[in-house]
Amino acid sequence: MTLKKWACKRCLIATMFAFSLTSVAQQSTGIDAASKVTISSARAVPQLVNYSGVLTNVNGKPLTGVVGVTFLLYKDQQGGSPLWMETQNIQPDKAGHYSVMLGSSTSQGMPQDLFVSGEARWLGVQVAGEQEQPRVVLAAVPYSLKAADAETIGGLPASAFVLANGSNANTTSVTAATSAGATPPNGVPAHPPVTGKGVVNFIPMWDKTTDISDSLIFQKSSQVGINTKAPAATLDLNGKGDIRDTLTLFPKGTDPTLAINGTTFKVDQTGKVNFVSGQTFPGTGTITGVTTANGSGLSGGGTSGTLNLSLLKTCSANQVLQWNGSSWACSSAGTGTITGVNTASSSGLQGGGTSGTLNLSVNPAVVPELGAANTFTNTNVVSVSSNSNPALTLANHTGNGLNISDAGTNGIYIASTGNGIVMASVVGDGIDIQGAAATGISAIGQNDGGYFNGRVAGSYAQNDVDGNGSAAAYGYETGSTNITYGVVGFSASNKGIGTYGQAVSGSAEGAGYAGATPLGVWGDSGAPGSTGVLASTDNGFAIVGLNNSDGGVTAFFENDESLTSSDAVLATYGGNFGGKCLIDVSGLLTCNGAMSEAVPVDGGTRQVAVAVVGSSENWFEDAGSSELLSGEAVVNIESVFGETVNTGVDYHVFLTPNGDCKGLYVALKSRTSFVVRELGGGTASIAFDYRIMAKRKGFEQIRFADKTKEMTAPLPKHTEGPRPVMPTAQEIRSQQEAHLHPLRPAQPVANKK
Repeated sequence: MTLKKWACKRCLIATMFAFSLTSVAQQSTGIDAASKVTISSARAVPQLVNYSGVLTNVNGKPLTGVVGVTFLLYKDQQGGSPLWMETQNIQPDKAGHYSVMLGSSTSQGMPQDLFVSGEARWLGVQVAGEQEQPRVVLAAVPYSLKAADAETIGGLPASAFVLANGSNANTTSVTAATSAGATPPNGVPAHPPVTGKGVVNFIPMWDKTTDISDSLIFQKSSQVGINTKAPAATLDLNGKGDIRDTLTLFPKGTDPTLAINGTTFKVDQTGKVNFVSGQTFPGTGTITGVTTANGSGLSGGGTSGTLNLSLLKTCSANQVLQWNGSSWACSSAGTGTITGVNTASSSGLQGGGTSGTLNLSVNPAVVPELGAANTFTNTNVVSVSSNSNPALTLANHTGNGLNISDAGTNGIYIASTGNGIVMASVVGDGIDIQGAAATGISAIGQNDGGYFNGRVAGSYAQNDVDGNGSAAAYGYETGSTNITYGVVGFSASNKGIGTYGQAVSGSAEGAGYAGATPLGVWGDSGAPGSTGVLASTDNGFAIVGLNNSDGGVTAFFENDESLTSSDAVLATYGGNFGGKCLIDVSGLLTCNGAMSEAVPVDGGTRQVAVAVVGSSENWFEDAGSSELLSGEAVVNIESVFGETVNTGVDYHVFLTPNGDCKGLYVALKSRTSFVVRELGGGTASIAFDYRIMAKRKGFEQIRFADKTKEMTAPLPKHTEGPRPVMPTAQEIRSQQEAHLHPLRPAQPVANKK
């Protein structure tokens, strides 16, 4: 190494801290060629670095006012611990621009050994309370470039001084002064130096007559990309393209000539087009021809001009076209002469004769007339075999559908495997029964005892007796071995309710929910202190909810209280032990007993209770591991955990070294990270564990919240005094049967075919 080279390398180390660092900051990822400037000689080298940038928020808007900013120097572009860091208060201009002197927070400036190795250094910028911005590489200018210039002659390598025309015998040598920058007599350098830097695999371009830079063309192996660094084909164009003359495609083998990614559209190697499903075309379309198939019974058609279609003309006179099951064929029409029409006595018809014009009419003595009143004096049977229509339908738009009087036993007795009676009445009553000494209607059916269908209500039951156990409607199922139902309610509407029960009055809260979804059962009451649904059992489960929907909720409870934030949505109570838990409208769970989790042990044969640790305040915890490097480490607070807590107020960090050292302490805390150092200025490099406690965001000021009111709130009201004894189902049925006339059991009815 020459003395000059050794002296310049020492100069590079000594002056590294005075260079002007040009960061591409938030605007570029490369090093601007403008950073290639010369350095003026300086006797005293300052250990400060000038840095400029732009501060914006997460929405890209400039930050103004005084902002706390931490600058961190790294060895690598990503990961690793910072080699150096400092925090300064910066006041950017209205556009967010700022300029600082790195190292000015201490009298010593930046450490001298940061740039001795000559390796690249990456600068990270972190605004207080925000994530660290992407790191930028530091571009070494004035001093570093001057030091790097020590191995050149006038800024050019030695190869620049080889003669452009080596065969010229008259010019065999050239002086360094001439090659480095001397200008020929005409004032224009014969071979001006070429400058510039580029990125590997980019095709260069001349941006000046003496300078090159990267173009938009990138080559990776045999693939070339335009405006992309990841070409996926021989030529990959990322962006729009214009072709201003004929585009000719040359398919390879059976590969498509043209295809659209993600669709079935393609043009194959022969020019055949495969359209996507649902393809539409402009215009109304063109019919290219009409043909008639054999056996269609038609003739004519063609492929051009005006086309005519007509029936086959091959049939004989008086023949017709008749479908024979597979085609149309000629067939002879029937012939003959009517000599007379007779009406039998039981046919229900009258009239007829053997000559002239004959008239037939219905005999009203045998067949009742639809437009007249009819009296039936004998037993009548209506028997049909239809799965879709009832045997008998009565319709009266102004009066009663059916009146029954002077019935010795049962007014109507129906034994049917389907519907016994279907009544449809628009204005009046389908069936009106008054003055019945016993039961108004008693019905026994193989399927349903009674079927009622109305525009407002299929059936309406009312009980005017005010007594314990009185019921307007009662369902009783006597089956004891199969799955049976006492009462079934069904609604086919997507907004309907299968069964609706209301006590005293309807609620405004429920009215706002009705119609949103179909409901199987709805219990409702608008009375103060009322209960919408009561489920009770002496030995079993009072309520069972089952759900098999993806993302559905088995039980949902809502309290729309808007005055008190601690009112309960769900409360549980142990009547004989006093245990109570509440979930209030703010989502807080409060219990007066100990909280624990059941954890399996002994291979899952037992489960033991593990108590939950309590706290007087709302603390969230996180834990992790890191490593000291030369006695220091910067630990970033995990971003998701950081969103749940408020690190702007005091938080706690507990450290556990995993090796021998003088001890650890937290030297610096910020909203997004904290610095750990070894005690006594130690320089150990060891791993350590940490646990961080921070207050939950939005709950920073809550300590020992008072829950007296909620835990002493009144319970649902119980019946005072002796509880009334509800009548059993058998007792109610016995009361009804005492008033019934003897009924014949329903007999199976065979369908006639």
